[in-house]
Amino acid sequence: MDKNTFSRFTNIIQEMSRSSSEEELFRHLALAVRSLEFDFFAHGVRVAYPVTRPSFFLKNNYPTNWQRCYMENNYLEIDPTIAHGLSTTRPIAWNDGAMHKQEEFWEEASAHGLKYGWAQSSILNPSTTGMLTVARNNGVINTQELSRKQPLLLWLNDAFQSTYAEIVLPRIASHPKPDLSRREIEVLKWCSDGKTSDEIATILGVKERTANFHVANAIEKLNVTNKTAAAVRAIQLNIL
Repeated sequence: MDKNTFSRFTNIIQEMSRSSSEEELFRHLALAVRSLEFDFFAHGVRVAYPVTRPSFFLKNNYPTNWQRCYMENNYLEIDPTIAHGLSTTRPIAWNDGAMHKQEEFWEEASAHGLKYGWAQSSILNPSTTGMLTVARNNGVINTQELSRKQPLLLWLNDAFQSTYAEIVLPRIASHPKPDLSRREIEVLKWCSDGKTSDEIATILGVKERTANFHVANAIEKLNVTNKTAAAVRAIQLNIL
């Protein structure tokens, strides 16, 4: 990447960080992706709230036929890059034929012009993971290109994901936080460590019924049915 191209990329990232709307944010993303010689971008968000019924929000500029194929075949469930992104925030680069799992998936992706790509996920909050992918039809991502561009891709991912978390995430995954007291938060922390009410009472120097009282209040405020669910919900809401 020459000096002028790097300067343009830097300006795009700066403008991206100042985005005030989702449309503006994704417009800057498209410009940044093209400046790095990729054709397509995709961004997916997984909100595990509640845990058993996570929600997914997807946005991309992939070919329409591939978007339709992806949804009709429920590729969200088997996409290897998503599986990778949900298990680690380490970036992954992929080339046509380099991914041996889910061969049918990769054959379909390649047929629709998605042969080479790079992806990285980020933890946006305790219950939400976002993953950014860039892809193209031509040009293997070799070691030399990756060594030059990965720092910029990491920068792009960080700038995009952090801005997305500020201006978009509150709209699609906003959950009100109940007003838990200091003591209610304290007992939930010990619940999350597996302590019983008797043990919590001993730790806090209170009677067991007092510990149970605070646990019951937390359960009611969090609108759950038991202390385990209360601890999980409090972690998801970034209270603990």
